[in-house]
Amino acid sequence: MARPTDEPKTYRLDLRFPEYLVNLVDEWRRLQPDIPARAEAIRRLVLSGVLNKQEMMEGFLRVLIDLHAAGRLSEDEWSRVQEVISGSASQFAEDHPSLVAVLKRLGFDDPPEK
Repeated sequence: MARPTDEPKTYRLDLRFPEYLVNLVDEWRRLQPDIPARAEAIRRLVLSGVLNKQEMMEGFLRVLIDLHAAGRLSEDEWSRVQEVISGSASQFAEDHPSLVAVLKRLGFDDPPEK
């Protein structure tokens, strides 16, 4: 019987990268103070990309909200923004779950169920 562990479950992925991408990862690794192994470097880069995308989306939404608050969006433009944000655009919540999570953090209501 396997010993119980508090470590999260991990999965082995067999990935193939073109040479230029391996070279980019290796160059990035060399710039890090701890020079991580390739696998660790790829984990860090993936996580960084995901977090940056979330931050970028949140920043974009804050700009839209600020523009509306300053009266710089027409009522038509703001209505369209609200329509997309609220999920009344048919596939929005399904296609953009991470964006919906950001919107919830910014105080928007849950998109309506389909």
